[in-house]
Amino acid sequence: MLSLGIMGVGDIGSAIARVAKAFGSRVVGLVRGKSGRENLDAEFTMEDLPSFLSSCDYVVNVLPSTPSTRGLLNGGVLKNIKHGSVFINVGRGMISFIYLLFFSKNSQHRGYHK
Repeated sequence: MLSLGIMGVGDIGSAIARVAKAFGSRVVGLVRGKSGRENLDAEFTMEDLPSFLSSCDYVVNVLPSTPSTRGLLNGGVLKNIKHGSVFINVGRGMISFIYLLFFSKNSQHRGYHK
């Protein structure tokens, strides 16, 4: 069973979760506070970000741009992304530098070098 991680489980993230569950996916959410949201098999807080990333085959970012989300995926946290996972960014925030994310994961796991 594929695991879909949703970063930001507001209105948009909840709709994504509902559709993913209908297709039989395991759905986990990165949330501000755990509250037993519908259609999530597990909830992770920001402190759990490394565990969240390592548990997902697909990660969908729908986080807004706030001081607490800017640069969220920069630095050493990327080493926790599951090998072979897919990152989909539909969020409005600058949580990562997508170019660096792409090349960081490709060089580390697929043998490409800068």
